Amino acid sequence: MLAPNTLLQDRYLVVRLLGQGGMGAVYQATDRKFGNAVALKETFYSDPQLRKAFSHEARLLNRLRHAALPVVTDYFAIGERQFLVMQYIPGKDLEQLLTERKAQGQGVFLTSQVLRWADQLLDALEYLHSQRPPIIHRDIKPQNLKLTPRGEVILLDFGLAKGIVTHQSQVSQSIRGYTPNYASLEQIRGTGTDARSDIYSISATIYHLLTGEMPQDAMTRIAAILMGQPDPLRPIAALNAEVPAIIASVIEKAMSPHPDQRYGSAAAMRQALRNATNNIPPVSLHRDPTLTDEPMRANAAAAGARLRAGTAGLQQQAVKAANPAARSDPEHVIILLDEVQPQPPVEVMRRQPSKPRQPKAVTKTASRKRAMWYGIAAFILIALTACVVAYRTLKARPNLLASAAGLVTTTQTNVSGPALAIPMRVEVLRYYLEITSSGNKTSGEITRATGLMPLEGGTKFKFHFRPAEGGYLYIIALGKNGVPQAFLTAQPMPASGVTTNWSDAGGDFQFPDGGQWFMIQKDSENTPFIVIFSRTPLKTPAFLESQSGRDLTVAEQQELMELRKQQAANAPDLVAMVDGNQPIVTVQVPAERAANEPIVFDISIKRK
Repeated sequence: MLAPNTLLQDRYLVVRLLGQGGMGAVYQATDRKFGNAVALKETFYSDPQLRKAFSHEARLLNRLRHAALPVVTDYFAIGERQFLVMQYIPGKDLEQLLTERKAQGQGVFLTSQVLRWADQLLDALEYLHSQRPPIIHRDIKPQNLKLTPRGEVILLDFGLAKGIVTHQSQVSQSIRGYTPNYASLEQIRGTGTDARSDIYSISATIYHLLTGEMPQDAMTRIAAILMGQPDPLRPIAALNAEVPAIIASVIEKAMSPHPDQRYGSAAAMRQALRNATNNIPPVSLHRDPTLTDEPMRANAAAAGARLRAGTAGLQQQAVKAANPAARSDPEHVIILLDEVQPQPPVEVMRRQPSKPRQPKAVTKTASRKRAMWYGIAAFILIALTACVVAYRTLKARPNLLASAAGLVTTTQTNVSGPALAIPMRVEVLRYYLEITSSGNKTSGEITRATGLMPLEGGTKFKFHFRPAEGGYLYIIALGKNGVPQAFLTAQPMPASGVTTNWSDAGGDFQFPDGGQWFMIQKDSENTPFIVIFSRTPLKTPAFLESQSGRDLTVAEQQELMELRKQQAANAPDLVAMVDGNQPIVTVQVPAERAANEPIVFDISIKRK
């Protein structure tokens, strides 16, 4: 062991021992040349071939640059002792943090938090595995994951101490260091590792962070399976009911004992987790906003909002062109979901007249091209006008929906390419938020909001729903303990102030009522709700018929998930509009949707 204040290479001053294992030790040191903290990693290699490979592998690590990996800056040998110098990462490892959380009664990490770390780590593994030759970490575990003060996760101890599987350094494969509970079967048996081995290890690590229990080691699992017994690995759902089943299935697949049954690459598993995240109710991941703010999803949501609002703007222009009287109708004033000015082509249609230009000679070819484009533009305008007129007609006469669905469901335009289908959508429901800074109407200012823009922490609010046709409303939100709870069912709780979940067509259904309010929690970035509307009473999931005000069981959460999957094809659009100078949100679904099909949508209210 190196004592504190030991000076190496006349440059690195040892501060303290950070950790020690069977294959090496790590120290915190000060780089006296630059005055910054570094990590010194000493490797315990006695094999001459491994010592010879040290220089090559250190150079290989020095080339790595990824936000989730420390930077290797130097390496050297003193006698038989070999050292690697790398970026020092302050903070505690995830095993320490998990132990502290459990000791303080906080339980395991939040699901959204773990998924964000998993996304970063899988991206790092994809980077490592894509190197030439590939770098296989072979020792991913909570102890080797550091959380920085900024909340970023860093993968430590990669490659060198446990060996880098390279074509140039095949001898390093003889290193058999591993941690049994996180190592794959092929690594334990010494039959060779590849990218799928790291996928097993990171999945076992995620399992531990989500459940608080170390997973059963692969040898014990495979022995039980070969004897015809159940896999002793306890399902994630049995240990943490807050983890959505679709997420648990991805992790458990990646922990399959046989490598061929896992994901073939880190990129494949990363995408599987992202796909699963996009198909779960927001309430399942409510407690940490970072997942919902993930750039890819946020950009996709914003793009979808602009597309819907831009299409609505085009329809409004077409209506005005076809029916001048409609220009003052407030129902057709479209507001973008992100409350910014519409993007082209709306602005193109509203452009100001340009200054007169000097006449130019026009060839016959140019004239033909101009005529062709004029014809295309006229055709598109006529098609959009027909769609809007049909929409207004069907809205005014709902009984025509059944016959119209088979006749006027799409407008198709084919200009030297595949047909573009624009499905007709009809409004089934409107809602807005009544908000106040105080629950006392005599002292707090009452205003309206759509809930699509963030609200101040401490703001109190209630929903106002107005269905186009009579139907039943069901609302699922989060209880005080963070577990999904049925807030409104066929048997409303007395504290909600309502006695039925039925709402008349065109009526104003308030929830909660009777002086009750929801409130934006100051310590929560997101307040999510799942709303279900059905023209007929729903018997499945069964909890929708039972008394509201109780937490959903794991089985009931799974039933809710299945309902969402069934209705995914008919997912509604939420479009902000103005009605009588007041903001509202319209819930629109495809016209061909079956009349008795329930609609399921999310209302997620963010805190400023």
